[in-house]
Formats: sequence, structure tokens, C-alpha cells
Amino acid sequence: MKSIIKTILLSSGALLALASCDHVEGEDRYRPYEPEIVEADKYLLIEEFTGMRCVNCPRGAETVHSITEALDGKVVAVCIHPEGHVFTEPLGGLDLTCSASTEIYNYYHPNFPAAVFDGGRANTNTARWSGVAVQAFQQPTPLNISVANTYDASSRKVKAHYTVTFLEDYVGELCVTAYLTEDNIIGEQESLNGVHFSDYSHNHVLRGALSGVWGDKIGDAFVAGQRIEGDYEYTLKEGWVADNCNVVVFAGISRGTVYNAYQSGVTAR
Repeated sequence: MKSIIKTILLSSGALLALASCDHVEGEDRYRPYEPEIVEADKYLLIEEFTGMRCVNCPRGAETVHSITEALDGKVVAVCIHPEGHVFTEPLGGLDLTCSASTEIYNYYHPNFPAAVFDGGRANTNTARWSGVAVQAFQQPTPLNISVANTYDASSRKVKAHYTVTFLEDYVGELCVTAYLTEDNIIGEQESLNGVHFSDYSHNHVLRGALSGVWGDKIGDAFVAGQRIEGDYEYTLKEGWVADNCNVVVFAGISRGTVYNAYQSGVTAR
């Protein structure tokens, strides 16, 4: 993992300093500065605790899918399969666990299935997930996030470049967290009433953290219009399908509120 951060700030004063000083007659001489208006582009982060041996977990996955559709795709989902749990033991030779998932689970320690919306409390009542999701999604965000990836197939290394753009002044610690997830991992899954799927598609599976599991601090005071850019690198393990992998980046308070999230495919697709 490698991280590089830089700050970009172009104030209205700097823009005026770069403007021409030619003489202008009449009313045109005093034109008010009109700053660029950047609208909020909010995505909801859902961290779902799940396992192949959890018979109720397919219902959790279906609920997250329904929430994603209801919010017009404005959802970034991460599925947590912790190590050493009775519901996440390898099944049919497939192991979806990782140390990052274990660390996240050990912090929340919920029953399965459970979901955390934008860094809130773990919720184990799937019937209430939709309402909690909408409420979290409707919270205003002070920032936008974008992510662009480059991938080297020979080394299996992805370089993720993220940009955090502040929509308003912000004071307080802020961390950026980056994960790698994989979709469409075909394997087994237990379900209710003794149903056993042999070709279940596991999606949003957390494979590892590009940053620290709880994020990397990028500062504690920012102004509207400021941009923070950074880079992370990660090498995909053999067997992971690059075309099915995504880099997830979110910004917020470490072990707390998530203000915004974004995901981008490792490869162009």
C-alpha cells in the first residue's frame, strides 16, 4: 500500500490575480466574481456483515440490492466476511474472509446479517434497513469524492487516484479510507428451509484495505472549494478477477460518520 496526498486550493483572489489588468470602461469595469457552483453528489456507504453459512444472509443481500435500486444506484456496498466466525468458514473450498473484515467485525461485533449505514450503528433488523438507509442518504454532505484507477495486468497492481472536493468549510478530523472489493464470485451459500445454493453470486466482497482499515487522516480544517488528492496502490492476488474488482473510497470520521463514498472499477468496463 502506498499513499500520496496533495492539496489544491484556488481561491477567488488567486483567480482575480491571474486575470488581465487591461483598462475596461463603464459598468463592465466592475463585474462581480462568480465562483463555480459544485453540487453535492452523495453516495450511501453500506457495510454488510454476511457469511456463506448464514441462512438469513441472502435476505440481507436482497435488501441491499433493493435499497440500491430505490436510491438510483447511489449506493456503495461492502460485504464483510470476518475470519474465524461460524458463518464465514470456507464452504466448498471458497474462502471470502480477510483480515480487514475481521478488524471491522471486531469493532461492531453484530449478529448476522447486519448492516452499517454511513458509519452509524450496526442494524440487524433487515426489515428496517430501507428506512435507515433513506434517512442516512438524506443527510447533507460537505464534500464530494471521485476515484480514477489505472491497472497493470502484468503486475496485477492497481493505482487508485482519489479527489475529495469540499463543498463548504469543514473543521474537524477527516480520514480517507480505501478498500478493494470483488463482485460475482460464484460459490456456495446456505439459505432458509434447508436450501443450499451451489452457484450463488457473492458481490461486494471486501478483499483488503488499500489504506489503514479505519482510514488515513488527511487534515482537520478545510475551506469550500479546496481539493485533496491522493494515490493508493494495491496488488491483486492470484484468482481475483480484475474485471470484477472495484476500489471503494470514502471520507469521514475514523470509526464514525461517513460523509460520502465512491467506487470505481479496477479495469475499464
